[in-house]
Amino acid sequence: MQERFTREKLVFVVATVAFGMGIDRSNVRAVVHMTLPKSIEHYQQETGRAGRDGLESECVLFHSYADVMKWNSITQRSADEARARLNDEGADADALAALDASVAQGRVQLEAMQSMAGGAACRHRWLVEHFGQRYEPLARDGGAGNITGNTNGCGACDVCLQEVRMANDSTTVARKLLSAVVRTGQRYGAAYVADVARGADTEEVARRGHASLPTYGALKDDDKKTLVNYIFQMVERGLLARTLDEHPVLVLTEQGHRALRGEMEVQLRAPPKGRSRQHATATTVHGAHEVDASLFDRLRTLRRELATSRRVPPYVIFSDATLMEMAARKPQSLDEFAQIKGVGEKKLADLGLTFLRVINE
Repeated sequence: MQERFTREKLVFVVATVAFGMGIDRSNVRAVVHMTLPKSIEHYQQETGRAGRDGLESECVLFHSYADVMKWNSITQRSADEARARLNDEGADADALAALDASVAQGRVQLEAMQSMAGGAACRHRWLVEHFGQRYEPLARDGGAGNITGNTNGCGACDVCLQEVRMANDSTTVARKLLSAVVRTGQRYGAAYVADVARGADTEEVARRGHASLPTYGALKDDDKKTLVNYIFQMVERGLLARTLDEHPVLVLTEQGHRALRGEMEVQLRAPPKGRSRQHATATTVHGAHEVDASLFDRLRTLRRELATSRRVPPYVIFSDATLMEMAARKPQSLDEFAQIKGVGEKKLADLGLTFLRVINE
């Protein structure tokens, strides 16, 4: 599978995060995470496998608070096993202290990753500053490649492209949910609190007498999934905590009490809507020429066929950047073909007529 992917006989591959470390393929156009990485360091390394040729690439992260619980469970189980092994070996206090420090550091790294994923600040700025560098926003010239949105950010992430929306009057929404947690006795989980807040007519709510609470139905215009999402955002922000019992319940933190008293503002992200961004291939502009997406795909097919027949990786033929420029400029002669970046004398003589024939067709 790895060999087929490297030689572009596979369009995509599903794999563990360890896959790709040694793959010499620069034109990976997308990396999709199906769960939250355990640290920003891991995230940066894994997303860095996309766009090594310098062309636009997409990195998408699907995540939820369940990922955090999973990582915490794995960390705790590993720590317990390591501690038992150290005790069996008669390890000294320093070894046990080092283990505890390692576990604590892992939790700090996970919290940083969780904060970045759940926040609404420029992702590029967050990454750069996390690694101790100063972030300088990219200058925009207002030309054909200009991107609107957050001018103080990268102009390319979901936040800067305004794909992240904030909930209307989110501080009020947060206070109503926090109140529901308190008035139900801080004894229930997110799903039940959401039912109370939206005024759900369930046997469980009626039996416990919570339909008579002032907060019952306070957020009746929101669906359960949205309210549960808001609740877990408040867990991420430290306004709520979940107990470590077999059946975790929600409790207010000191920050949560401050928010409930109206002493601080709370920002909540609204549920995401569909994405309308076009693929980079179709929107990239080279000089005055827009890339012909269908021609680009045909050139990639030709490159793959040549690479297979010659038993070499596709990038040895031409890079994506070179093919993209061909699909934009559409050279009609060997002289024009020689002006394409990435076409040297040897490749001009060896491949020029073959690629020109496809371009002319």
